Amino acid sequence: MKHLKRISLFACLAAATLVNYGCGQNKGEKFSTESGLEGVLFAKDKKATKAKIGDLLDFEYAMYVVRQGKEDSLLNSDKISGPATMVPLETPAYPGDVMEIFTMMALGDSIFVLTSADSLEKYTGQQLPPFIPKGSKLKYIFKLTKAQDRETFEKEQTAKADAQKAIDDKLIMEYIEKNKLDAKKQASGLYYVQTKAGAGDKPQIGSEVTVHYTGMLLNGTKFDSSVDRKEPFKFPVGVGAVIPGWDEGISLMPKGEKATFLIPSHLAYGPNGAGGAIPANAVLIFEVEMLDFKEPAKEEKK
Repeated sequence: MKHLKRISLFACLAAATLVNYGCGQNKGEKFSTESGLEGVLFAKDKKATKAKIGDLLDFEYAMYVVRQGKEDSLLNSDKISGPATMVPLETPAYPGDVMEIFTMMALGDSIFVLTSADSLEKYTGQQLPPFIPKGSKLKYIFKLTKAQDRETFEKEQTAKADAQKAIDDKLIMEYIEKNKLDAKKQASGLYYVQTKAGAGDKPQIGSEVTVHYTGMLLNGTKFDSSVDRKEPFKFPVGVGAVIPGWDEGISLMPKGEKATFLIPSHLAYGPNGAGGAIPANAVLIFEVEMLDFKEPAKEEKK
């Protein structure tokens, strides 16, 4: 896996769940591979189609270090789930690469695998941490919870995104009607409400803007405010320093302008949300004042 870490009681319980699932499901089949993997596969359905290279995977896993003559130590445990974290199944990069494990598995299968820790260090060039001594083995426990080819995945995500855009637009329009706002819809789905007219030029890509803002959910819950902090916010426009809805909204504002942005979730934080303050697929409202901006520096001609 990409990282090793000490884990909490929750992770231990998750690992116990995996162990119970595999052992209680049916009698497993032992295996060994030319690449040095050995273990036991617990197949939910022996006739089911196995995962293939290029598939996107969701899975649960636990990882142990097996030291000779000592009790196995749990290093890490996690649940990989959802479009933002699905792992692409790639061609194994070296003998004993855990990617090979998934090619043995179909949806719902569990597997226990042993591989040499020394091989991991040899083939990846990554030095083993002190708590994984030379000569030890690594034990993985996996449960495959989803395997999807990329084309199906992309079609599914596109359909979900289109459906969410329609939901967001309906919510925004209801909010506009309820609050009697004079809003202008942009091609992207952003709604812009001018509350005080500014004058002059508007920011360009690369302009450093200075603004005050207050961010809220549609229900009025405030999650952030530079006004409350009494500290204006500065950032460059159009370079991805802020969410897309902000980049677009700010580019519409001359100096002195005040406006409200009604930002659909695909131009904000999407299905992942942001921390505990912004839920998944949340429409956001920002009240923004353009205090000042500096034109982007022009390259000198040689």
